[in-house]
Amino acid sequence: MDQSHEFRKIDDLSEHPLYHAYYPAVSESTIQRFIAAIQQSNYISPLIITSENVILDGHHRYWAAKRMGIETLPVTVKKIPEEEANYLLTTYNCARNNTRAEKIFLAKRIKAAMEYHGIKPGPKKCQDGIKVTADDIAKMFDMSRRKMFRVLKLLDIIPELQNKYRKKEIGIRSVEKIANELDEQQQKTLYLKIINQKLKEEDLSLLIDEIHDEATSRSEAPYSLSTKVTSKKTRVIKDAEKDLKKLHEKVVLHTQIFKENPTAVHLILSGLEEIKRELEGISLG
Repeated sequence: MDQSHEFRKIDDLSEHPLYHAYYPAVSESTIQRFIAAIQQSNYISPLIITSENVILDGHHRYWAAKRMGIETLPVTVKKIPEEEANYLLTTYNCARNNTRAEKIFLAKRIKAAMEYHGIKPGPKKCQDGIKVTADDIAKMFDMSRRKMFRVLKLLDIIPELQNKYRKKEIGIRSVEKIANELDEQQQKTLYLKIINQKLKEEDLSLLIDEIHDEATSRSEAPYSLSTKVTSKKTRVIKDAEKDLKKLHEKVVLHTQIFKENPTAVHLILSGLEEIKRELEGISLG
């Protein structure tokens, strides 16, 4: 990777256009903390930028320095293609995930890193020839594979429910269950039901099951009813065929008796006709 160490005018530097998509808004207290650190040490570690002066790492230092009126900054210039620059943006400070709001942005950075390496999951050679797996990405973000995929579920719930997670009104286990069991419309239904409530995990779990089951019943009702009717017809027909077979066997077995008793023969034939009409009615129905 081609890179150089230089000084650049702060006015020539610019924020990465995707920064705010992958990182939460910076608070005033954070900026003040960086200002205090710079004043105390009288030192700014180099920002990492592209050859086009776009910042990849060091946005906090950049904003603090601007506030302080500093005119030039030390930088490390990486001469890399845009795709790799975007990837580095998502993986610098990759373990920054202390708050719930940050975890949602963390999920976005994990997803970007996985997409960069073509993980769906499964290993794939990246540009330097090293096989990168989902486990490698998890280690990069300082978490287990299980936790990483659980965090990614945050991206599969609607923004309203993400906000509920931020406010600690729903937990990550509920997030995972919602993402796995409810589509977007069902999630909206869930949100409307809990908008002014703080439910325990077990109560929320029951509500998720209820919404899922209701939606499943509605979507499958016509098909399910048809299946039941068809199954009933098949069962009745098979039972009737068995009865007819048994009756036929009895007729053959007692031929001589029936010959001597015309009334019995008449009753049997009448019964067969009735069964035939019922079968025809079921078929037509």
